[in-house]
Amino acid sequence: MLIILLQCVEDETDRVTLEKLYLKYKKTMLHVAMNILHDQYLSEDALHKAFIRLIGNLNKLTGMESGDTKAYLIIIIRNVSIDMLKKKNSERFISLDDIAETVPDKIDIEKDYNLKEENEMLYNIVSELPDIYKDVFLLRYYNGLSIKEISQSLDISVSTVKKRLERARKRIKSSLDNYKFTDY
Repeated sequence: MLIILLQCVEDETDRVTLEKLYLKYKKTMLHVAMNILHDQYLSEDALHKAFIRLIGNLNKLTGMESGDTKAYLIIIIRNVSIDMLKKKNSERFISLDDIAETVPDKIDIEKDYNLKEENEMLYNIVSELPDIYKDVFLLRYYNGLSIKEISQSLDISVSTVKKRLERARKRIKSSLDNYKFTDY
């Protein structure tokens, strides 16, 4: 796929930059996509779509080793993966044959439904956060970056990262408190 991506770029220096970015950040970006999509093939598609999107924005990158570059790539792959997940969920159609093949012998439908509902609720709450909180929150808890790495990636101070994480957690907690949980 890298060869196809490189053919989309006219400028030789941009080709070299794109190739270096691909080789350096491919694994990290795939990891981010896998955490969202939970599917290897979709994650690879997301990676390629992210790099296609990046081709038009190569001039925005500050440098190969820059924390800004890594953060920018993570945000692109996250957004592409979320878009793909939304599309996948909206196009959900499963035949009865597919269901019969994948349904385990014992099913706890109620538990699965509650877990799905809780995950959707949490996803909605996090997606409603302002971008400055959402980005820091996802980089920390979804991508597993340390506070120092987030600080470097987003070019903000460690204390700003901590404050944004604190505010994101408070907003999430407040939203969860407003949600009425029911015990079954």
